[in-house]
Amino acid sequence: MSDGRHSASVSLQSSVGATSAEELAEKYQKLFQEFSRLNPSWLVGVGSSKKALEKSKVTLEVTKKLHKELYEVNGVYAQHVADLKAKIADLEKKTGELQELTRSHQASEEALRTINQEKNELDNELVETREELRSTQNLIEQHEQKLKEGDDVLRNEIDALRETLSINLGLGENQNDQFNALKDKIDPESNELIESFRHLQSSAREYLNSLKENSGSYELGLKVKNASQVWHQNLQKLAINLSNAQNRISELIAEKEKLIKANENDSTKVETLEKEIIRLKEELENQKATANSLVGKSGGSTFTKMEECFDNDDDPPLLSGIFVYPIGTVKSTNIESSGQSTKELSLLSTVGTQTSVFRNGISLDHNIGRSAKSEDAANREQLIKKHYEAKIAQLQEMIQLSDSKSLRLYQSLKLMKEKLTESENAKSRTEQENQKLQHEISIMKVIIYQSIIYLFERSDKNAQINTMTEWIEQQNNRIKELETDLTEYESGASQPHFI
Repeated sequence: MSDGRHSASVSLQSSVGATSAEELAEKYQKLFQEFSRLNPSWLVGVGSSKKALEKSKVTLEVTKKLHKELYEVNGVYAQHVADLKAKIADLEKKTGELQELTRSHQASEEALRTINQEKNELDNELVETREELRSTQNLIEQHEQKLKEGDDVLRNEIDALRETLSINLGLGENQNDQFNALKDKIDPESNELIESFRHLQSSAREYLNSLKENSGSYELGLKVKNASQVWHQNLQKLAINLSNAQNRISELIAEKEKLIKANENDSTKVETLEKEIIRLKEELENQKATANSLVGKSGGSTFTKMEECFDNDDDPPLLSGIFVYPIGTVKSTNIESSGQSTKELSLLSTVGTQTSVFRNGISLDHNIGRSAKSEDAANREQLIKKHYEAKIAQLQEMIQLSDSKSLRLYQSLKLMKEKLTESENAKSRTEQENQKLQHEISIMKVIIYQSIIYLFERSDKNAQINTMTEWIEQQNNRIKELETDLTEYESGASQPHFI
């Protein structure tokens, strides 16, 4: 049995690496049971006990190894779990990235579709523009041909008239006045044209006067005269149109200068209004400071002076000379809703009342006490109250007037700023429109240039294709000739030669 147990322990040691934790635990329990069985057998004999001790030592070593393997297996299991979690997180990140890539791919596909649609639209527009350019080129060529024909006819007529009419004359008096008035407004080329026409007309007139009325040259001269009159009228119309255009340009320049001056005036007005507002604020602050100083200085001295005035009996009563301010209604100023709030106005009014009481306490007339000596103390207090209430009402009115003035200034400043912003916006809009027009003009120029280049290249390509086809045909003909020569040579070589 001991040999079987030893072999079992050896087999356990050999299969430790391939077993799991549960199997190792079962093996450990089996070994423990075997170890418990060995205890009674050890009591039987000393030799068997020694062998049992050795086997127990071996089993203990095996158990220690099993414990170590269990610990290592647990650590490896935890590491595997952590690795799996990390792999799961990486896979989740990769899935998110793949989703983003799919979304971006879809967006790029949509963008490519839109780009392809735009490309197709642009191709269609290019085809349309090319067709339009072809039509315009045809029209231009037709007009150029007509102009060349007309120029040739006019040059021939002018040469014939110069040969026949070689006398220098001037225009009529009315025509001279008109052309002298328009001479400064017309360019030098048109002036030269007018001078040549005047010379032609004068020579034709003298020549017609010198001829007889019934001759063929006279009829020819009349035709020349009528043609020259029509030409003269057309030239006058052109000169008038040029002068009108120049006048319109000058008017537009003057309007532009007026707008610039108005903007400058508005900016100066805004600056002046801002300065006035700052000045009014400084004045209000100064008034508040003076009021506070007067409150501190004349707080206790006013009531002592009033008591002395009421107690003094030597001076005569002068109640009739006191100026009493009206009490009750105070003129309300039209303060708009966009200005200061009612809370600020109430605060200003309270400050005005406090300052006015102590400011006007010093200047109280001494005659009030003398005139009211015979009356009761209640009458005295009423007179004092009326006097101070009138002063307070006056100060409140002044404060409200200053507030309304500041509000009006603020509103005018706001309106001026709005006008400035509107003018700047209009200016920016005009600049943007000019830029857009320039950009469109440049694009049209580029398209026209490209279309012209394309037409020239196409014409060159057609010429090259024609030359290449001709050369290929020549080479084919040459090859055919060589083939016929070869066939003839081969037929001649195959026939026998008889001597």
